[in-house]
Amino acid sequence: MDVGLMYSVIKRTTSVSRLSKVDLIFAYVKKALEGTIEIRVLSGPDAFYGNISACTTEVPSHILLYDSDVHGANTLGNDRVIQLLRRVVAVSVDQMLIFHINARNSDQDANINHYICDFTPLMKGSDKLEITCGVYKLQIKVTWSTLLLK
Repeated sequence: MDVGLMYSVIKRTTSVSRLSKVDLIFAYVKKALEGTIEIRVLSGPDAFYGNISACTTEVPSHILLYDSDVHGANTLGNDRVIQLLRRVVAVSVDQMLIFHINARNSDQDANINHYICDFTPLMKGSDKLEITCGVYKLQIKVTWSTLLLK
């Protein structure tokens, strides 16, 4: 098969063991760029409560980057950067990287604030966006680099 003619392909499989069940999703990303993600809390509580996921316009399956309900609320260090489960994503040069942020205060029954933002991949360099989601003011930074083979 000619890779130049291939579009994004998504494969799904489930791996079951005696103790767990894991759904795996694989995606071939054509003309991929690497995005390294950093999310900093500029103002708000000393822990981020909620979840953050990412997807692309062509591969809408969300990648969980952070979930305080599963892993416990992150106590932010001096740099106030949220410790993500995954910091690096691959995005096709002609797609958008889309973040879904759900934030609340520490009360489990509190209202959840939802924010969606997107980034256009760059061949090199970084892009920043400051947003307000509930009680948090966040800075989302994506640093782009190429994954091209020479």
